[in-house]
Amino acid sequence: MATRHYIENPNNYSYAEIVERAKNGGHFVVYQYTISLLAITLRRLTSVHFIDKEEAKSKYASTANIISAILGWWAIPFGPVRTIQSFALNKKGGVVVTQDILLNLKEEDFNKGIVIIEEIYSPFHTLNKTEEKYLRKSLEKFMELSPGLREAYFALYVNVPDGVEPYFVIGLPEDFLGTERIFYEDQVRELKKILHKYFQKNATFEFISLKPGDTLSERLIEMGLVVRRV
Repeated sequence: MATRHYIENPNNYSYAEIVERAKNGGHFVVYQYTISLLAITLRRLTSVHFIDKEEAKSKYASTANIISAILGWWAIPFGPVRTIQSFALNKKGGVVVTQDILLNLKEEDFNKGIVIIEEIYSPFHTLNKTEEKYLRKSLEKFMELSPGLREAYFALYVNVPDGVEPYFVIGLPEDFLGTERIFYEDQVRELKKILHKYFQKNATFEFISLKPGDTLSERLIEMGLVVRRV
């Protein structure tokens, strides 16, 4: 599904200039901010910012950080945790999406200040250390109950439309999930119980079958984190 994103171009580069600069060391970057609504904590991504190669990738993170500082803290227990995580991610330079933008950017859309992502190169981003620790623990627990499972991959899916929260993707081998839909649903249902117990109760997950030749599967294996049976 195509997603539409706004582009921030503070130096007013032309289409040709910004493409050339991106190919020669510039970066397209999005930043993360946190909003807490009563007991619910949401993570969101900003518009796409272009950063020249001589500039720090965190240069335009201040707006996202201000939103998090004002609105991120107020839900318990995840408001403070995710607010701090957003600060940390932005300090490191946000999420670099240069390859995705160059793959999809058209001059007509650029002149309107937008990019429409139709083809995905790098939809995933690795997790912060705390999320990685507990998601890894959850998958290890699931493996203890699932002798046929050899490995599982996981990452944060960030190629979402403006205003939509990134979510977690877990990839399981096709031969483990089986061909029958009911078997697949049983396995996923059991894994969800473990994830909600050991990871986050309200987190959103998508489960995919890792298939040879499937682009999304290949990107997850390339960019994601892996848990393997010892």
